[in-house]
Amino acid sequence: METRNQLILKQRREFGDVIGDALKFMKINFQPMLTVFLTYVIPVFLIPLVIILALGYLPVFLGAFSLDAGEVTDPSVIMGSLMGMFVGMAVFVIFMIIGYMLMNLTVFGTFLAYEENGNEKVTVAQIKEKIKAKFANYLISLLVIIPLMVVVYLLFIFILGVSAFLGVAVVFIVFLLAFPAFIWLWINIVNFSWIRIREDIGVGEGFSRAFSLNKGSWWSMFGVVIVSGLISTILSYAFSVPFHIFSSFAGISGFGGTESTTMMVVIAGVGFLIYMLGSAYVQQYNTVSTIVKYYDQIEKRDGSSIAAQIDELGDETDSFFENEGEY
Repeated sequence: METRNQLILKQRREFGDVIGDALKFMKINFQPMLTVFLTYVIPVFLIPLVIILALGYLPVFLGAFSLDAGEVTDPSVIMGSLMGMFVGMAVFVIFMIIGYMLMNLTVFGTFLAYEENGNEKVTVAQIKEKIKAKFANYLISLLVIIPLMVVVYLLFIFILGVSAFLGVAVVFIVFLLAFPAFIWLWINIVNFSWIRIREDIGVGEGFSRAFSLNKGSWWSMFGVVIVSGLISTILSYAFSVPFHIFSSFAGISGFGGTESTTMMVVIAGVGFLIYMLGSAYVQQYNTVSTIVKYYDQIEKRDGSSIAAQIDELGDETDSFFENEGEY
């Protein structure tokens, strides 16, 4: 029997239960998930700042965001700012991708360990072990899924561009047809990486399994993605408060000159860092929700035959006693 501090993964759920149980799962495993986030994910997010500082681009990178940047006319300064922005953003994007990989692997590892523990709370060591064991598998999934979505997106833009020569009405019709197709594909493969990791299957079988599980429950998965996304977005706003406070404080400061501008950027940057890390942690709820929905799907599809056998067994037992009553 499920207790207040326990969550049974393999069971059928209504839509509201999926949303609620995802929150419950994160609450049960809050301490180990947060610990892994602090020790694995946050350092990766902070590494870009250290690299930018080591390369000497930090002053230029910060200066590019200064309020009076538009007044700079020296070409060498402008080129330096652009180079600093380019290097900074390139390093930032690379480590952001790695950070989000570790963040999703934290969720994957928590589910794997939780299931292995018999629906009991996991430990930090178990999550870290799963992250190391499944990193290559997840990387392969991303190397497949990201190019696929990029190609589909570029094809979508190309079709819209071609249809533009045929008139606005054609563009509108093409958009109404192509955009839902893009969303349909994304919802069908949203659990592709998780399915490959949990069921230990290849790329082709992973796609087949993802589409199979969503057959008949696409709208339900779509609702889970939308609602969990809204919830995580609302919760993320709580972490934007320091950013707005620091920005306002820096904006009303009475100091002037370049030092004041740099200080304003740094203070606002600290607030943005808090917002980025806090919202990143909250975004894990999206992945948790879709995985909870996955367990509902496998019970409805793979567990249906077992349930049917139990029902048939009950019917046969009733029939046996009914026949005995005729004598």
